[in-house]
Amino acid sequence: MIEFRGVTKTYNAGQPAVEDLDLEIGEGEIVALVGTSGCGKTTTLKMVNRMVEPDRGEVRVQGKSVMEMDPISLRRSIGYVIQEIGLFPHWRVAANIEAVPKLLGWEAGRRMERRDALLRMVGLEPSAYASKYPDELSGGQRQRVGFARALAADPSILLMDEPFGALDPITRRRLRAELGSLCRQLKKTVLFVTHDPVEALLLGDRIAVMDAGRLCQVGTPRQIRGQPASELVRELMTIEAPA
Repeated sequence: MIEFRGVTKTYNAGQPAVEDLDLEIGEGEIVALVGTSGCGKTTTLKMVNRMVEPDRGEVRVQGKSVMEMDPISLRRSIGYVIQEIGLFPHWRVAANIEAVPKLLGWEAGRRMERRDALLRMVGLEPSAYASKYPDELSGGQRQRVGFARALAADPSILLMDEPFGALDPITRRRLRAELGSLCRQLKKTVLFVTHDPVEALLLGDRIAVMDAGRLCQVGTPRQIRGQPASELVRELMTIEAPA
């Protein structure tokens, strides 16, 4: 579970990036954060693993304030997937996926078993891909490896920031369907940022719409589409028909 209680974050004494945020993500729930650029989505996401720290209010993970946790241990306990993927280019796929389990002290056999299971789970055969370097992979394959790395230590929580944004439309559609299904099968608690209304509607159990640092509306995809709380919400969640 992730909880935001009256959370505010301001940069350089300007307009708050996030202001008085109250939001709860339940166990095994997938929540999409949507809104215009600069509305506070990514700041909200990064406060969960203390990459950004709130000025006021409280962020809680599994019932405990993140400010009471060691930030390094906290980050190692949470899966994190970003648009740029962030694989270490000089490490092979195997080393990238095993990075966090190795830091946690897993013995080699356990790491290898987990790595191979995850590669198969994301549709990559270990014998063909474990020894490759990131620059030998396609964008979709790198994103699959990034997702496998985020799951390597079996975290209960996943944070995803525009995880499919850099992919071509066909790969994006296929991969978000596969990984969304996988998150549900594994019963992960997921908070993800997206600008894509289709992505939010397809993957989110609930959608949280933000504007200028504030939460505008939270609801199921049906509620958000059928009963938008404002014109902004209506515009953000409008799906244009292809020309």
